[in-house]
Amino acid sequence: MPTAIPFDDLQSAFDFVSAGAPYERNAYIAKATGEVFHAAQIYDAYKRIPPDVDDDERYWSVPHRQDLDLGGHLELKFVEEHIPAQFAVAQEFFQRRGAHAKFHDLVAKEGKEALWRQYEHDATEKALRQWASHEGLALA
Repeated sequence: MPTAIPFDDLQSAFDFVSAGAPYERNAYIAKATGEVFHAAQIYDAYKRIPPDVDDDERYWSVPHRQDLDLGGHLELKFVEEHIPAQFAVAQEFFQRRGAHAKFHDLVAKEGKEALWRQYEHDATEKALRQWASHEGLALA
């Protein structure tokens, strides 16, 4: 197993996977070398992926943001902590389509865009580090 891979490599792979719907894009990290492989249904992979990427003994499959509970749940938690007077309104957003756009409009209206970006960044880093630790993936 590699001693460690740079956190930025994991973050990039995570961003790639999370840029699409779940299972639309995938990224794998070779346990022996730390090499990252990207694959997407919508176009050819950045690199040719090995035929055995489904082997859990040899590769980690990088999670999607939804796998780490970083979607609507995180947005509601942010509203609860930083815009509590709007929590009921935000909860209703997530009962219908367009919730994320409405959430971002609310954050902008409240002047909390920078705070949200930092909150999301911190939550994502924490979740990725916890995932890596659980999986036995060492990060540099």
